[in-house]
Amino acid sequence: MGSLTPSFQLHDVQSGDARFSSGALTLDTLRAVRNLKFAPEDLQRVLATDRDTVQRVLHHEQEVRPDSDMGAHALRLVRLNRALGDVFGAQHRVQEWLSTWHPELDGRPGDLIHTAVGLQRVLAHIESHAKDFAW
Repeated sequence: MGSLTPSFQLHDVQSGDARFSSGALTLDTLRAVRNLKFAPEDLQRVLATDRDTVQRVLHHEQEVRPDSDMGAHALRLVRLNRALGDVFGAQHRVQEWLSTWHPELDGRPGDLIHTAVGLQRVLAHIESHAKDFAW
């Protein structure tokens, strides 16, 4: 099995907008994986794909296309990562929030975000609190 930590080697990104660029979406997905402390199995569930595809993405052997189903799932993960940064700023505050029980979510966000349905619930909740999130 491959490394649990995504590689952050130099990556040529043609456009900085993850909604339109495979390179940008892949890089932003890897950042979200790192920041949210996702294991490959978590990413596999959220992206609704197979283990081999996840390993290729984590090792820069495959990009995530924004116009694919996997890309739509990855974009939600990227949006969550960005919104959490907007709301909480520091990574330790993000991790604290993720690990705390929230009655309005009926759970801990850090547990919920490991499924596509839970990720969508947490994303909707946090984006309602984000002040500068544009998309």
